[in-house]
Formats: sequence, C-alpha cells, structure tokens
Amino acid sequence: MKRPFLVSALLILSLPVSAQTWTEFAVGPNYTYPAAINSSGQVAGSYTVPGTSGSKAFIRNADGTLIRIQSNAQDSGSASINNSGEVVGYAGKSGFHRLADGTSQTLSLHCCATSAVAVNSAGYLAGTYFLNWQHKIRAVYLMDTTGKYLHFTFPHDRYPRDSVSIEVGGLNDSNQIVGAWTAYRNGVLTRHGFLYDSGTITQLDVPGAAVTQPRAINDSGEIVGDWTDSVGVTHGFLWTAAEKFTVFDAPQATLTSITAINNSGVMVGYFSDGKADHGFVLDTRGVVVILNAPHASSTVPNSINARGQVTGLYIDRRFAQRGFIYSPAM
Repeated sequence: MKRPFLVSALLILSLPVSAQTWTEFAVGPNYTYPAAINSSGQVAGSYTVPGTSGSKAFIRNADGTLIRIQSNAQDSGSASINNSGEVVGYAGKSGFHRLADGTSQTLSLHCCATSAVAVNSAGYLAGTYFLNWQHKIRAVYLMDTTGKYLHFTFPHDRYPRDSVSIEVGGLNDSNQIVGAWTAYRNGVLTRHGFLYDSGTITQLDVPGAAVTQPRAINDSGEIVGDWTDSVGVTHGFLWTAAEKFTVFDAPQATLTSITAINNSGVMVGYFSDGKADHGFVLDTRGVVVILNAPHASSTVPNSINARGQVTGLYIDRRFAQRGFIYSPAM
C-alpha cells in the first residue's frame, strides 16, 4: 500500500500541549547528545565531561536515573541500545558492547579504528573498521553473539585514490544493514547508499541525487534517510522494496531529514526553515506533528521507539545542548 504523502502537500497537526509530555534532561552541563531510545524508555548517548574536552557515554533509565559508562578513552559515546538494554558505541579508536548486566567488551577488529554503531534484539552488532589503515579503506562488519563476524567493503579505484569511507545507519532484526559509502570510481568521487541483506548488497540512490544517506531501517525493511540534490538542497526519503523511493519535504523547509522509523512505520526527523531546526513525527497516514521542545531554539529528534516516544537534542536559549524525551498522547 502506497504511503499517502508526496513532496510537500501534508497536513500539519498541532496537538494540545496537555496531550503531550516533554521530559528534558542534561547529563553534561553544556552538551548532551541522546542517540537512541528503546521500548522501555531507556536512552543512550554521549555528554561532555566538565573541565575536559572529551565526551563520555551514558544510559538514562526510564525513571530518570543515569548510568555514566566509564572509559579510559578521551572520547566515548553510546550509539545504539536494544530492548534488552544492551548498548554499543565508541571509546577512542575502539568500539564497545555493554550488556544489560553492566559487563562490557572492547571491539577492536583487524588493525584499528573500530566503531560499533548498532545492536539488534538478538545481540548482533554492526559497525565499521579499517580493512587497510594505510590506504584508509574501511569495511562494514556484522558480528554474532559469539564474536564471529563477516565483513564487506565497496568497489574503489587503485592507489592513490583507493580510500573507502563508510557510515552505518542502522541494523534490524533480520540482520539487514543500511548506510552509505564514499569512494573514487573511474577517477570520480561518488557517494551511494546501500542495503546489505544476507550477502547481497543493493545500491540505493534517489533518482537525481548527488548524495543518498540512509539513516535507519525497521524490521519490515523500510529505510529512511535524506538525499541531497544537484543544487545542494537536502530532502527526506522513505524506501521500501515494493515502492522504492518516496521523497518528502516539510512545508516551507530549506532542509529535511528523516532520522528514524519504528516498526509501526512512524518516522521522525527534522527540518530547517532557514532560522532554526524543528522536529517532526510523520505517521503512516501522512499526518505530521511538529516537535518544538519547550524553551528551545532548535529541536532535532534522533530516535523513536515502539511506543512512539521520541528522543533527541535541543538547543536552549543559552545555547547549551540538552536532551529530551517526547511522549505522545496515548
């Protein structure tokens, strides 16, 4: 069934403030970055440590209690949390996988610079590492619960234009991975989205796009993200195997990005009107709810859970970056 939204003709729905619940929080005094929220309402992300230039990982439980994940690395942060409370992220040039009981393992594959970006319900992990550090060739890995992993990279030119840059956007419970890669092909620097599915890699390019950036995938295989056209304007998209690309621009927006999608097909993202960033929720009917955190100059959602709770960041009037959880009327 085709989604009832196209480029910009959308219904804007503003719910009464009393029907919504906003929870604002700060882990660090000036910078808090919530990356993901699970079905229990646990949030994982990163924050800056007072008196240092580094960041650390955190988990915020549904009751508001905080777990600050300790690391000897100057910079660390959480990137994903599954419904069991397992967290993955980065710590310096390594990744980490923290189980719900608090035990943790360091991930350092091949030579160096391993990132752990996503963890699914079965505890499988996805991320990237350098297949060749000297030539800056990255690879994607998919790791099972025993630590065994497969990997793949993308076509590229020979030295000196043989570097491959990769960003993993998401991993679902079918072990499908989405993301984007950048590499030289025939002397031209190109950037493409991708879907990995059981050994098959599908290139994802919005027609006419200069850049296609998948950012999330749900368990139905629906992919969301953003794409940039030939004049540099960024738009949102939804991709399904049946319908391919459906593009989306928030009304009066100069930039639109869809950052996450839950298993009910409800999407979140943000748009810019040229003055500030505003969040939104886009449901399967094509109805849009604009999200502006109280006292915020900008609001950017990063994740949505099965209950429709949204987490992300906002900039307050003192230009500090704080976290929020938005809970819709039930």
